[in-house]
Amino acid sequence: MLSRVLLLLLGCACAAWALECYVCSSLSDARCGEDFRDLPVLVKTCPEGSTHCGKSNRTVDGGTVVTNRTCATGTDLEIKMSGCVVNKVVDFTAVCDKDKCNGSKL
Repeated sequence: MLSRVLLLLLGCACAAWALECYVCSSLSDARCGEDFRDLPVLVKTCPEGSTHCGKSNRTVDGGTVVTNRTCATGTDLEIKMSGCVVNKVVDFTAVCDKDKCNGSKL
């Protein structure tokens, strides 16, 4: 019985330490873009291994600016910070390591 209680407590502690980020794209949800709103539905608990939250603005075909907010790992960050994305121009990329820190409107 004691071992089950300890496992339960450890599971809760791990969940409490998981990073939370806004995860959305303005392509599918306008609330993610220029008119960003702090809505609980946009907050996700990041998968294990995620160390940062990220936000990027990209100008895509036709001049449309797309904002993406996401959880990120070290490998993801190397790719996203490179600025090399086919048919897209990365205008702005920011990363941070606190809960919901990728909620800026910039």
